[in-house]
Amino acid sequence: MTFIIGCCFGSFGYLLATRLPKNSSLFPPSHCEACNTRLSWLELIPLLSFLLQKGRCRHCQTKIPLDYLIAEITCGLLFTLCLNYSPANPIITCFWLYSAWLLSISDYYFKILETSIFLVTSLVLWLGQSYLKMPFHWQTFLYCLLFAALFSYYYREKLGVGDLLLLLAWSPWLSFWQFSMLLFLSSSFGLLYFIVAKLLQKNSDRLPFIPFLSCGLFLVLHFNKTIHALFILAWELP
Repeated sequence: MTFIIGCCFGSFGYLLATRLPKNSSLFPPSHCEACNTRLSWLELIPLLSFLLQKGRCRHCQTKIPLDYLIAEITCGLLFTLCLNYSPANPIITCFWLYSAWLLSISDYYFKILETSIFLVTSLVLWLGQSYLKMPFHWQTFLYCLLFAALFSYYYREKLGVGDLLLLLAWSPWLSFWQFSMLLFLSSSFGLLYFIVAKLLQKNSDRLPFIPFLSCGLFLVLHFNKTIHALFILAWELP
């Protein structure tokens, strides 16, 4: 049931994350992008409609982008893992990672931090964490502020302002260790992606970095103790 709910949020979230950056309306009747035929509710059921229609529009037989299916599945898995297996508060963790998922989609397609999604989700995150009386990590916040200032001055072309703003919004709710691991993991994912892209001779001059930050955040929130233990073990090895 949790997976199905996540797929529904994924279907709507994908629409939100891809329309807002283009200033498109969120509420026109759903239609096929190729033939503009209005879709019935039977054609809008997450996962099921795509599979029954074999990934094609019922009216013009144009292929439906696979991205829709991937978005629904990944969001369904995200909700399942967060709500059923999260070591911390499952609701706030699910919302936090869902907002990161939304921003990752916008960054992947448009190379931007979608302002409206960022502001609304950050406000809700801060209010939710404050309501639950979660610890506000001033040390992490000040460290991130210094980190953002240095990067924006010396390496602004390497790490966008949007990435820095997102880190600032997340930093108070992460311990210094968690934040350091977030930077390490996301940078490692970005470097790996860059190397693979170069080997495949793909254009990788400007990377969408928010997806890597989101992956790092997911690992830090769910496997913090495991990662910590692995680093201690690696440090103690001769």
